Amino acid sequence: MDDYAEMNKLPYSVEGAADSVGLDKASKSEPRVILVAPQVRYLVNKYQKAYDNKIPVGLIDMVAYGMMDAGRVLKQVEALDK
Repeated sequence: MDDYAEMNKLPYSVEGAADSVGLDKASKSEPRVILVAPQVRYLVNKYQKAYDNKIPVGLIDMVAYGMMDAGRVLKQVEALDK
């Protein structure tokens, strides 16, 4: 996804984190958007509550995730980053 963002001159970089360190990592790195993988969709509410809409939180589209469609996922990021 970083390569796709760079090639398309998008102002995003991607960092992944396990849930056990996700809240701490996000607090330190101050992300513009948090996306949750489809297999742990139950965590969306946890992150929404933790950041009280200060950081947009979304669920990665299952098809885009499965097909590793970076462009489609980054479109989700752009939609949330308004």
